[in-house]
Amino acid sequence: MTATSRPAQGWHSDRTGRHMPLVHYGSSGDPWIYVPTSGGDEQEFARYGMPEICRPWIEAGKMHLVSIDGCGPRTLFSDTLPPRERIAGYAAFERYASEELLPWMRERTGRERIGLIGASYGGYVVANLLFKYPEQVRIAFGMGGVYGLWHRLHGHHDDDVYFHTPLEYLPRLEDPAILERIRGTGGIVLYGARDDGWLESTERMAEVVAEKGIPHRVDIWGSPADHHERWWRQQLHKFLVESYGNP
Repeated sequence: MTATSRPAQGWHSDRTGRHMPLVHYGSSGDPWIYVPTSGGDEQEFARYGMPEICRPWIEAGKMHLVSIDGCGPRTLFSDTLPPRERIAGYAAFERYASEELLPWMRERTGRERIGLIGASYGGYVVANLLFKYPEQVRIAFGMGGVYGLWHRLHGHHDDDVYFHTPLEYLPRLEDPAILERIRGTGGIVLYGARDDGWLESTERMAEVVAEKGIPHRVDIWGSPADHHERWWRQQLHKFLVESYGNP
């Protein structure tokens, strides 16, 4: 077994109305899903050199991973769609993730909950999935996460914006039953960097989860670390060492 990917697979999603591809890395151990950045797709994990970072733990059978298309360029980061359609498109993608992808991963692996990894926009996605579907998510790891995407909506605000923005709905979440389900997960791991222009988003997210008693870890890297995959590779390596020990 190696970290070499298998050919892209997937299925047509009724939620998104398009084929949703997947790339597999490994086949045993803890299951993980990687969500790409705003401009990425299911091949981003490979383009960023992440498989080589994960290779020792994949080959040891401690983890396997599926890299997905996060639909960022066709939803929130589409410059041709009006803001209302951007957030509605993201909502459709999240329904795919929660109603198709996560149940498929659980059935395929026999694991009750799945770990999630994402950077930038991917961090936003994995946070949403953890907070809203804790019965399906074990832990979320965000690197340079942007947990509020108001800058992509040009002032537009509706229920979809509110209920898909962690920095809006989570501070106002008071339902004790929902909070207990979130607290019963492994929580969220937040990595940031001092020279990352989105650091404030990570710091605010850390404040909110602390206020809500949600398990979390925060690791802010010093200069010259910034919002770039060269740092995310190193952060992923550190996270895996912390999770599984040295390879």
